[in-house]
Amino acid sequence: MKPASLPLSRLFLAALLGVLASPSVQSVTLLTEENPPNYTETGKLTGIATEIVLETVRWSGLPMKIEVLPWDDAYQRAQAQRDTCLLATARLENRERLFA
Repeated sequence: MKPASLPLSRLFLAALLGVLASPSVQSVTLLTEENPPNYTETGKLTGIATEIVLETVRWSGLPMKIEVLPWDDAYQRAQAQRDTCLLATARLENRERLFA
């Protein structure tokens, strides 16, 4: 039997809260792709997922930087760099193996 897995949105939120709760974190970098629920409108990243995450980080008081990148690049950087999170992303079949 396959163990139950967390939906990607819950997995991301758990990771973000872990980063924000760490006393050693001085700032956080959020990476995302241009794909609903994140999209750029008049030069500004927006969407419900984006607004929820940005408000969570603002609440923490940590300085933040947000970048829009191709998903593969964002995924690699989030794994390689400290205090870096991949902001809400689409759940696609070719990504399932990464989060199983």
